[in-house]
Amino acid sequence: MTWKDELYNEYHYLFDTTDIQNEIDNQNDIPLWIISVNDGWKEPVKRYLKRIDSLQKGNRTDDKKIQILTIKQKLGVIQVWIDYPERLESTIEGYEGRLKGECYMTCELCGQAHTNGISKIGHWRCCICDACKINRITG
Repeated sequence: MTWKDELYNEYHYLFDTTDIQNEIDNQNDIPLWIISVNDGWKEPVKRYLKRIDSLQKGNRTDDKKIQILTIKQKLGVIQVWIDYPERLESTIEGYEGRLKGECYMTCELCGQAHTNGISKIGHWRCCICDACKINRITG
């Protein structure tokens, strides 16, 4: 089981799977696009989900549920598509800003801290450390 499967299983109630229920064969299968980031961003994603989980547990029962549609990398930046009660907007935007900041300074391939920001290798925009950049270019 991958770390993405483990996170999905732990926080399955935070993910909106109503439109894809037929794609999920059993509880251990996660559609690839629900959490679609490289392994280096595992820890920032894990911390983000923990914060959202705490927020959801404190959510009023009359509020709509917090529902994450997908977490992915696009043009070197982590993106979260999420639906939430309007009153939580500033809190969730703060959590997303923190997640983006953590990922911006974390190599998406190996998870090491770096100060490169977004790099461009060919047509690929990514947040990677110098060692992974050299490996990508030469390897």
